[in-house]
Amino acid sequence: IPVVPALVKARLRGDTGLATGTSDMASIFITASGTDVGKTFLAAGLIRYLRAQGEPIDAVKPIISGFDPARAGESDSGVLLRALGLPLTDEEIEDISP
Repeated sequence: IPVVPALVKARLRGDTGLATGTSDMASIFITASGTDVGKTFLAAGLIRYLRAQGEPIDAVKPIISGFDPARAGESDSGVLLRALGLPLTDEEIEDISP
């Protein structure tokens, strides 16, 4: 069963082919059946790309394992928060990985 490491949401312009209209929201699920295969790396790259295009974007990492609060910045949640340009705080970690 694939694990959903990140859900990336972005408001995309109609010319992207992914969504139309200003109120549409596209959801992109990045999944794979293994660990350390690049899911978070891909999600972070997509987030940085869409932010650079001026698109509003958010991400959720609903399942995390082996989370060490002392090394939160190195965690998948920390990587996604950096890509989003958000601070690494307990509140932001809870928001991205509830």
